[in-house]
Amino acid sequence: MMNVIPAIDKRLEDRRSLRVSATVTVSPTQSFEVRTMDISSGGMAICAPANPRIGTQFDISFQIPANPSGFSQVQVRVRVAYSVLSRDQDGFKIGLQFVRLSPDAATAIGRYIMH
Repeated sequence: MMNVIPAIDKRLEDRRSLRVSATVTVSPTQSFEVRTMDISSGGMAICAPANPRIGTQFDISFQIPANPSGFSQVQVRVRVAYSVLSRDQDGFKIGLQFVRLSPDAATAIGRYIMH
């Protein structure tokens, strides 16, 4: 008889689904739109048409729902942790780690995750 060991989730923080449009800014003259998938206090996942190299850094900006019925604009510096082709998402699923997170962005993200 074979014992099956369950896969261990590598995520250290709680994640919450976040399905909004976001803008990736690679340079002052190069930006493009992506879709967010989920977010945590340490990073987020997006779906994009491009396949960036692991370790690539860029800025991403998006609106995050804020109580009672508004939105907070968030801009963060991120680093690519992984990128895989996802036919279900019609693009690349890209895992991002936050590199630089302002206190306001951290607060907005934290409030969103906890509610």
